[in-house]
Amino acid sequence: MIENWADFFWLLDQGRRLEGDALGGMVHCPWTAPAKPALRRPGFTLWDYGGVGGGGGRPFLLVPAPIKRPYIWDLSPEVSVVRTTSEAHAPRWRPFLIDWAPPDGQLPADTDLEAMVLMVTEAARSVASLTGHPPVVAGHSLGGTLTALAAAL
Repeated sequence: MIENWADFFWLLDQGRRLEGDALGGMVHCPWTAPAKPALRRPGFTLWDYGGVGGGGGRPFLLVPAPIKRPYIWDLSPEVSVVRTTSEAHAPRWRPFLIDWAPPDGQLPADTDLEAMVLMVTEAARSVASLTGHPPVVAGHSLGGTLTALAAAL
């Protein structure tokens, strides 16, 4: 039986990253929009895509599942929530994105569901502080569950 789920998911993610790097070497990789880090924490990095399309619009926080890469929201110019919200409708939206791969590349060992919900809450508060407005928040897969739990706090 698995006793430490964080280690299990970290290993699973490492395997997926290796596969992604191999595909990237064959030019089968995501073509993501430019972004700048807005906040770095031990459990995540918050990316600001505000400069992509002039981005002075309403903040929009995107939360992927922790075991997925954040580019699930930004695969290519044709398949991108980030670009759709920042370019096509600019200046209506200013997208931000949580990247669960923290600056040191590893989530803290004691990271659990409650800690991740608090990270989403911290990211949303940071976005509100940076922009002066509370963000609209959307999550994908487990990221959606985390956003719902964070909204309930």
